[in-house]
Amino acid sequence: PTFGNLLAGGPGMIVSPNAGEGEDFRPIGAGPFIVESIAPREATEMKANPDYWGGEPHLDGLRFAYLGTPQAGVDALLSGDVDASLLREPNRVEAALADGREAYQNYVSASNTLMFSTVEGRPGTDVRVRRAIALAVDEKMAYERAFEGEFLSSKVLFTEDSRWHSDASVGHETDPEQAKALLEEAMADGYDGRIRFLGTTEPIAMTVKAQLESIGFTVDVTIQRNVTDVITLVMSGDYDIAAWAINIREFDPYPKLAATQHSTGTQVYGMYTDEEGDQLIDELKGADADEAAEILARIEQRYYENVPFLSLGPYTEVTAWNSNVHGVEGAANSMVGFAGAWLAD
Repeated sequence: PTFGNLLAGGPGMIVSPNAGEGEDFRPIGAGPFIVESIAPREATEMKANPDYWGGEPHLDGLRFAYLGTPQAGVDALLSGDVDASLLREPNRVEAALADGREAYQNYVSASNTLMFSTVEGRPGTDVRVRRAIALAVDEKMAYERAFEGEFLSSKVLFTEDSRWHSDASVGHETDPEQAKALLEEAMADGYDGRIRFLGTTEPIAMTVKAQLESIGFTVDVTIQRNVTDVITLVMSGDYDIAAWAINIREFDPYPKLAATQHSTGTQVYGMYTDEEGDQLIDELKGADADEAAEILARIEQRYYENVPFLSLGPYTEVTAWNSNVHGVEGAANSMVGFAGAWLAD
């Protein structure tokens, strides 16, 4: 029933055969803009496509700049150094929208998470260890320290702001004593209590470290300079706990659940999966909206039981633009279209 939604994302993007494959891949751009140059971690330059089927764009071109940090994206937007910026962290979103800017917003569940590797030899293979972490972590304190304020934090998979919220959305209530008991059980069976945390946000990493060590874990923290480095390590399987984003989209939860929580998914990266969970996700694939709500409640219940990851809260992904920008259109997966965009003097 939601097949059309897939076409609004990656599966619907037609890549020219002339772009090549593997290391030879060179994106061409068949849309309103054509790739002119790509400088990794600097910028991607695009120029208007005069032969675009929808008509030549108003803009001469686009420049997607790599600014390094989320705060740099806010600063560049507020100063006018960029015309638009994609933002996710709640304090940055609040700062960007404070002046009444127009924006396209997407509510995304499980967008700030701790992901657990269950690859053989990793601590997360023991569900007691995963549950102990879920019960030990205080998500509100992590958000307060990371974002310097009170924002929507929750270990519930689908919060009350989500259309998929249900009675199953009860969360892992923080309980250090129960967490400590589970950890002690695991250690009695031979676990040494050591675990490695991989992330980019030091306040969250250090808050989680303190909370886990207070119940008996020994935590080694590795902070990477950017998300790209974290992705590289996670894809190689070199992690115990990783700061990650599952990113379950409101308009259709199926694609991301299939990619991250199904044993055949391409973005599992060592997380726990099992046959029963696979069956639920397969059922979700063919469900209408009412059926999907009931299946998602069961999926959420299994999230609490098996703890493949721990959600610290959702994000509202925002692309905000300054007052001289017009004609930007929102699309699926927080993407925006600039085919009809134009700049006022």
